[in-house]
Amino acid sequence: MSVSGVSGASQNPLLQTLLDSMPQLQSGSSAAAASTGGASASYLLSLGSQQAQSAVLGYNQLGKLVNQAEDTLSGLGQSSTLSTAGGLAAQKFTVDVQQLAAAQSLSSGQYSDPDKTVVGTGTLTIQLGTVGSSGGAFTASGTPVTVSIADGTLNGIASAINNAKAGVTASVVQSSSGVYQLVIAGSTTGAANAFSLSGIAGLTYDPTAPSSGALSLTQAAQDAHYTVNGTAQTSATNENAPIASGVVSTLTAVGVTTVSVPYGQQQASAAAQNLTSSFNQLLSSISLLTASGGQLSADPSVAFTLVQSLGAAASQSFGGKTLADIGITAQSDGTLAIDQAKLQAAYAADPAGTNAVISGASAAITRTLQSAAGPSGAIDQETRALVAVMCQGPSLADYLLGGSGGSNTSSMLSALSSSSSGSSTPNLADYLLAMSNNSSSSSSDPLLSLGSTSG
Repeated sequence: MSVSGVSGASQNPLLQTLLDSMPQLQSGSSAAAASTGGASASYLLSLGSQQAQSAVLGYNQLGKLVNQAEDTLSGLGQSSTLSTAGGLAAQKFTVDVQQLAAAQSLSSGQYSDPDKTVVGTGTLTIQLGTVGSSGGAFTASGTPVTVSIADGTLNGIASAINNAKAGVTASVVQSSSGVYQLVIAGSTTGAANAFSLSGIAGLTYDPTAPSSGALSLTQAAQDAHYTVNGTAQTSATNENAPIASGVVSTLTAVGVTTVSVPYGQQQASAAAQNLTSSFNQLLSSISLLTASGGQLSADPSVAFTLVQSLGAAASQSFGGKTLADIGITAQSDGTLAIDQAKLQAAYAADPAGTNAVISGASAAITRTLQSAAGPSGAIDQETRALVAVMCQGPSLADYLLGGSGGSNTSSMLSALSSSSSGSSTPNLADYLLAMSNNSSSSSSDPLLSLGSTSG
């Protein structure tokens, strides 16, 4: 995507991700709107009355969303909100692991030559799904993947399956006695990642009838089962298994272990979660407002600039560290995600520095929001400029003043080019001139004077 006026994005991964996450700006008209901005009188006049009214409602909604995010983040931006209570004992959690998470694994019979013996050819269908906790029913998930197998040897089958990237991997293993077996395993651990195989007689496996297939089950797909201070928990993976709010651990063996985390780490994790949630909700709302059919689809300029500013604010370095350094990174859709293990490790190594990044990023984003939504911010100015356009020609002003409604876009452009307006209805030139003079007096605001001159 290329949008005029955007610079330095390639050096800013978060900002570039945010820009790439707004596909509606890839169209020519939206890109032009984003680059010209709300101060372009000609662009605003090109909007139809219905589009202008929609944009006014859209920016009103955006202002409310910005204020909500600001309310959440303003508290996090205060350094006193997060503290590192030195000397206090670490929190300890007793973890009793009864079962580790595992991926499903199947094995074939034994063969003397992996490149000559043909096991089967044709079309193999791989279906992922979940097997009930007590065996029995297999619940399919997602779309089945078909794999064309022309080379039916062990190595040929393994190569075809791996190239399909169907959620399973295949390998040929040699035993100590010199014979070979084909092993097919799930790519991911967890009970929801079981699979069935069908279509080729020598490669069948049905989770509901495991003994009837050509392949043998050597490991069932299963979740990790464990208790934390006596409370039962499960996890689809052994890595980053949840222990408590904001606390994760890697499960390595069956048995009892103790997980210790510094005092205040859960508080930092909760603050990081509030930061990312507010950021993500606002970004998602902006995407909806500016998408095709959204209220700001015809005039996304201010919203787009806000996205740029949010990316710049969140990408700053705070005390020599960035959000990415403590495990908060941008995803492909522009949202932020937390790597709890990395955040936990960052806090353990440097509690004060980690808190400084969270509070610093929150404060920087808050300042950006305040600038956009303040009385003289971009959202307010764009809304007023749009209303000023609506008060010209065949619009609300014509109706209220009993006009004939005979004016059109040409008359609006003519009025805009006039150096002085003798009409009692202010035009966009009057309004933009008043704004450029930074007038704060309500009596000089053309929108307010409209009420006094129309009586």
